[in-house]
Amino acid sequence: MSWEPRRSPLLSLLVAAATQLARRPYLSLSVVAHAVLLGLLYYFGSYQLELREQEAEVASSLRATSQASTAKRLQDLQTIKQLMEKSAGRADTDTQSVPGSDTAPPPQTPQEMVDRARELSREIDSIDTDTRAKELAELTGVPKPPPAAEPLQTPVAGAKAASDDIAPAAKEQGTPDKPQQQREATANAEPARAGRADEGKTGASADGAGSSTQVPVTQEMAASEIAALEAKARATLAKRQQRLEAKANGVQVEGSRPGSGGGGAGGRPAGPSIKGRRSDTSVLAEITNFIGADDRIERTTSSKYSGHDFFDHGKSQIPSVDAAGLVRGQGRMLGRGGEYANRIYLNSWYVIGPFPGHHEGGLFDNPTYPPEKAVLLDAVYYGKNKRLLKWRYVTAQSYPFEPPDQVEDSVYYGYTEVAVDEDCDLTAWIGADDDVQIYLNDHMVWKGGNVNKASYFDTIFNGGPAYLRDYNRTEGKRLLHFNKGRNKLFFKLSNGPNGAFVSMVLTGETAGLRR
Repeated sequence: MSWEPRRSPLLSLLVAAATQLARRPYLSLSVVAHAVLLGLLYYFGSYQLELREQEAEVASSLRATSQASTAKRLQDLQTIKQLMEKSAGRADTDTQSVPGSDTAPPPQTPQEMVDRARELSREIDSIDTDTRAKELAELTGVPKPPPAAEPLQTPVAGAKAASDDIAPAAKEQGTPDKPQQQREATANAEPARAGRADEGKTGASADGAGSSTQVPVTQEMAASEIAALEAKARATLAKRQQRLEAKANGVQVEGSRPGSGGGGAGGRPAGPSIKGRRSDTSVLAEITNFIGADDRIERTTSSKYSGHDFFDHGKSQIPSVDAAGLVRGQGRMLGRGGEYANRIYLNSWYVIGPFPGHHEGGLFDNPTYPPEKAVLLDAVYYGKNKRLLKWRYVTAQSYPFEPPDQVEDSVYYGYTEVAVDEDCDLTAWIGADDDVQIYLNDHMVWKGGNVNKASYFDTIFNGGPAYLRDYNRTEGKRLLHFNKGRNKLFFKLSNGPNGAFVSMVLTGETAGLRR
């Protein structure tokens, strides 16, 4: 009696299928054709539909981000106007008298936003012209010319003819020449007035009658024009800042600009927070803080990691912690009525990433992505390698805070809110691997940079467990002012090689905190 080994059921099935395909070659071709057809139907059907839905969702998020960013630029224009008024010493009176300046509802449509931006731009130019004329009068001792009388409401042609007749007559009566600075301002204002006369126009109609039609303002058009007007207003404010610095410190022939240096990387040094005194010094500090809020530089690099030589060397200065009196805590609700702590680790953030980042030293100047323009927690964007990214709420169970899905050469963003029950100044202890920028209530309060990073990493990673125990992976400290209620915190974290973390810890200068 012979014994035959038992075949596997799967092997038998494959042998039977192969036999049938060999006997019926057309059947095999039919199976392959149907498989290809099913694959094409999937690709051009549900898969392509899913891709189109993703692209539509991302496009919608980008439009919403653009609209929010444009609204923020409009707010910045309003802030610039208020700072210009403060610097001119007329904020207490004129701001309240301008109709619709602060009490009117915010504009909603692109046309309303553009109209408001143009209005603010004209007001900023007017304040600047008046301030410069006043400064020139103080410098030369020549009285400032009185403001021009408001023209009568007449037809355009009649107004033009009247102005043409009045100008020579005034000259013949011996009207004194305008100061040089005022003549330049008037000359520069002429193109702007001519451009405003044609705002929203497309030119002559098809019948050649010369009539013009209104062009609907799209979101893209509004974003472009408001960005240009805000950039122009920022340049005006920067010149005002320079004149205030010259007035406060004198004109320096050599050396650095007054007020520069001393802060290291990350903004102004720890010290008394700025209070709202109505003096040239306090206004200058407000203007300087506002102008420096969005100081970014972009550059690109392309090379492979061959070491950490792109980190600056030297000795890092990690601040010490009094471990004996240390009471640690975690959270973002600060005030009375909770568990006592005097060293609060911010461990809860909304996080989105990774986005593509620059390589090696370029990681300290990474590009700008949509979350940096506006925080929309329901938005969707394409990230690194066309990956679909959404905001996620993450509460870290350990110190320091590490964003999820870490990859090299990448950018992450984080957003949270810190609530305090009264106005207070708190010290922020900040550190990051590799680099972080931090904004408090839309103002940059820390910009890291490649400052002794190699020494910093060597110390915190090889210096023992105390840096983790004391919540002290700290590069430096900043004294920050928190308003009563909710305060917005936002970070941009850039990662190069290996992993990434961000550390932000809050302490009280005069009293313990309660969370």
